[in-house]
Amino acid sequence: MVHSLHKESGPRAAFSSDFHTLSHDLRTPLNHINGFAELLLMSGDLDSTQESYVEAILRASNSLQDIVLAYLERTQADTSENA
Repeated sequence: MVHSLHKESGPRAAFSSDFHTLSHDLRTPLNHINGFAELLLMSGDLDSTQESYVEAILRASNSLQDIVLAYLERTQADTSENA
């Protein structure tokens, strides 16, 4: 029984490690998207339609960033509980 649990934790641990790397690779461009979208909004040079598009980009990017961070925190908590 212990051996089968060890096998299951191997792929889980590998996935967790891969996701940690992937989350870092996702967070960097998401931070760029958020930063540039905020700069566009602060410029005041957008018409109302453009502003609504940039706000939609910012909401979607923030949402994706929150999902990535929440999942990363969960996998780190799972990893520390299983250690």
